[in-house]
Amino acid sequence: MAAIIKEVLATSPDGKGVMAKATHAIDSVAVNITAFCAFSRDRIAQLHFVTDNNERAMESLNRSGFETKQVDVVITTLVHRVGSLDIATQRLADAGLEIYYSYATVAGATSLVIFATDNNKKAVELLAKA
Repeated sequence: MAAIIKEVLATSPDGKGVMAKATHAIDSVAVNITAFCAFSRDRIAQLHFVTDNNERAMESLNRSGFETKQVDVVITTLVHRVGSLDIATQRLADAGLEIYYSYATVAGATSLVIFATDNNKKAVELLAKA
């Protein structure tokens, strides 16, 4: 399984409690977070969320002072075993795709992996074979 979906990108000045503020904003409107990635670049918090309701999450994040937008990413599932991520990323590399960023979450025998690439449509085709 591989598909293009929209993730929520929320940004704000970095500081203590920013992640907690964002997760509280999303939780307060009963939106489930399936996967996330958070980091700071140049003192700006960059929070990436895969949710079950992006619109509601974004409205709440905006009310909490975050800037938000939706970003196209590729979502895929891989078997959680040694080498499965290597096979997937090698397929993308062999096809000349650049991975801008990636993050994953694991539940039991399955890994849920998110990729942002320079050609998400091609990535879906390649990862459907992984």
